[in-house]
Amino acid sequence: KNENTLSRIASLTKSTNSMALDKVKQLLSNQKNLEKQIAAFQKQLLSDQGNSLLTKAIEVKGVKVFSITQAILRSVDIWLPSFNEKQKNSTDVVSRN
Repeated sequence: KNENTLSRIASLTKSTNSMALDKVKQLLSNQKNLEKQIAAFQKQLLSDQGNSLLTKAIEVKGVKVFSITQAILRSVDIWLPSFNEKQKNSTDVVSRN
């Protein structure tokens, strides 16, 4: 059974049975690097969207206010402050459309 499993892994990774372990290690390393790149791209996207939102903000009684659409919230995994944190810093205003 183990030999059959190893053969299947080798086939899936397009390698030989003797090279399957090295190939799996290489694939896992590549996946980890890609995940880091995705996180960096998401961070950059969020930063770009934040800068875009700030340029569209309007000032109401000395407070900059902007709107975030559901599409933006769905497209990027972002942190929004909890109710208690909002009370600590009452100048943060977030409106969901």
